[in-house]
Amino acid sequence: MLETDKKWIIFAIATTLLLFIIGGFIFLKDVVYYEREQLYYISLYTALALLSFVLMARQKFILFGVVVAVMAGILGFSTLKYDWRKNFITATDYGQKPILLERIDRYPSFEAHLISRFQKEPNWIGFTNDCLTPALSGQTIETTCLNSAVVMSEYGIDIDAEIEDQYQRMSYTVQQIERGRIKNDRQYRGCVASKRCAPVPLLPQGVKADEIDPRSEDHLEVRQLFWQIAAGGELSREVCVFNQLCNAVMKAGIVTPRSVAEIEEERTAR
Repeated sequence: MLETDKKWIIFAIATTLLLFIIGGFIFLKDVVYYEREQLYYISLYTALALLSFVLMARQKFILFGVVVAVMAGILGFSTLKYDWRKNFITATDYGQKPILLERIDRYPSFEAHLISRFQKEPNWIGFTNDCLTPALSGQTIETTCLNSAVVMSEYGIDIDAEIEDQYQRMSYTVQQIERGRIKNDRQYRGCVASKRCAPVPLLPQGVKADEIDPRSEDHLEVRQLFWQIAAGGELSREVCVFNQLCNAVMKAGIVTPRSVAEIEEERTAR
């Protein structure tokens, strides 16, 4: 009997070591994408690994199986959490600022992303992943992105109001530039970063507006779009392209702004 117990203890030690090796590999292979919450999963996994030793040594095979299944779930969830953080950092490193950072102050954890799906708050993460990112990259768009009404129902986002807010901020930016309150690129970027302003059509770096002959065609399209916003005109397709959110929802077919030519044609016909 003692010999049998000894064999099971040895087997339990070997099994527990294997579980620690597997867990260590999963937790450490993407450690550069570590977030604070991962410590909770590492601690829980460690406690369950020690529990599995006791259960195996005592030949409690059913309970041992349950514990191992829970440990596998922890490793799977941890991997998804690492991938969530990895995708964000990788996109940022390559200069692809996530669209949703226009609407949030801090990129949420994977847990917050999952919880948001069951809350009544606007689900910007799901909307971005399902609709905006695929639209910009030419991939298939989910059926939940058909139009603004469906988006409101599925994600709790009033996209028409959001686009209007973006356009108001573009108008504010143009006004600040026109009045000389934003005089250089540093002030412009600072205002955009604070979310008081939004990107607008601007002349290229090094080109000064007062050096351009108003009658010339130099940078004519940019100049016309800038003054279109300044005049408080309707949001056109051409202006929409300069705003990341507006451009994405336009490409997704959720909103369909008219072109400058269409707007001008209607104005002339009145």
